[in-house]
This record gives sequence, structure tokens and C-alpha cells, in this order.
Amino acid sequence: MEELMFLQTMFHYKAQHLSALNNSFLPLLEDDSQSNLYWNCENASLESRRLENGSFLSFDYLNFQLIYQSEKSSSELSLLSSTEMDTLLWIKNLLLEDELDGEKFQPKYSYKLPQFEAQVEKWGPTLKKTARQLSEYRCLASMGLSSLFEEFNHHTEIRVWPHHFDTGMLVDLDNNFTKGLGLGYAIKDNICNTPYYYCYAWSDGQIKFDNLPKLDHGKWLISKDWKGTVLPIEPELNSDKVNAFYKESAAAFLQIM
Repeated sequence: MEELMFLQTMFHYKAQHLSALNNSFLPLLEDDSQSNLYWNCENASLESRRLENGSFLSFDYLNFQLIYQSEKSSSELSLLSSTEMDTLLWIKNLLLEDELDGEKFQPKYSYKLPQFEAQVEKWGPTLKKTARQLSEYRCLASMGLSSLFEEFNHHTEIRVWPHHFDTGMLVDLDNNFTKGLGLGYAIKDNICNTPYYYCYAWSDGQIKFDNLPKLDHGKWLISKDWKGTVLPIEPELNSDKVNAFYKESAAAFLQIM
């Protein structure tokens, strides 16, 4: 678990390059959603939003590299042998080659992350195996949330938010977001000491937490800071369990809202 926590944090920091690209070239939105990312299950990678010319930047989990994809070409940069300055210059140069203003690219965010030393020299067989685990957890979240599309018509995109590094989706239950569900996958935090899948609800009315429906997958976690359901990661986790957790949790909240 120690390797998993370390690599998750290292991925979190390297993914900030993608958000910086979003923030540098896209209109800044009130909810900061221009900064968020897409998880590509097929390529095991995070992707920035598309720029006006269709180009985007991705972060390949399994090969620990950045990929800049334009209509004309694709370029890769290994993060194992690149300093932060190397990476910034590489992105700026590719933007120029793509006939965009490379000087517009700046590492600017609406939040600040704690100091962290990447230590890329630790990359090896153990962390490569861990990278596959982390990519699988993201895929399980994306597939599980997608399985809810047929049950709920009004929902947001499934996106990875760069601040908390969670995969998340909101479900609007009354067409004006006064009542709804938040579901996703989060990294270790003060709610759970391992990465976990989650579901919570909000409402302009009362949510009755005093008589909670039983769950076959995951558990209720009721505290001052969090009221919702969680499913911590475990070795036997699979798509059936995650899908069932999301559907059970959503159904349980509908009973008490």
C-alpha cells in the first residue's frame, strides 16, 4: 500500500501539466471545470481537454510519459529523464510547432498542492505493477459511473478533478441541482485511509440518516465531515462489485431523501 500511495501522489503532481494546459488556453469557468481531465481506459491515460485546434496532452500511466497529440503528429516525453524545466520547454515548443502561442502556457491553478518530491528514480517493476493497479481503479470508476447513465438522464460528465485527483460525476435529480447525487473514486484522504469509491447526496429537503438501508457492497460512513457510502479498494475488486456499489448506494439514497 505504501508504493500505491507514493505513486498515486506522483501521478497527481505530473497530471498538473494537463490542467495547466487547460487553464492556459481555455476560458476559466466559475466551477473551475475547464481544468479537469478525462480518463481514457483504453490507453490507461489521463487527457487534457481539447484545444481550439483539437490538440491535447495526455499522461500515460503505464509508461510514465506525456504525449502531445495534434492533427499532424504525436510526440512523447519520458518523465523519467526530464526535469520540470525540460517538461515546460517541451510543451511550449510543441505548442509553437502546432501554431499556438507557446508563451501562453503557464503552470497556473486555483489551488495549491503540498510540497512533494517526485523521486522518479524509484520507477521500476514494483511501481510499474502498481501503475496497472491504479489505472484499473480509474477504469472501474469510469465504467461503474457509465453504468448509471441508463438510470439517470441528467448527469454531468465523468471527469478527474486535478485538485483532489478524484474521478467524479454529479446526478441531478430535479433538473435544477437542488437535489442530487455525487459519485466517484477518491484517493486516500481524511475520510478513508485507502483509495475508495463513494456516493453522497444533497437536497433542499431533509435526508433521513437515522434509518439507513442495508448495503451488500460498501458501507455507510456517517460523521461530522462526511455522510455517505464508501467502498475501499481491495484485492478482489472487480467491475461487478463497483457497479453494484454505485447502484445500491444511489437506490439507498433515493429511499431516504
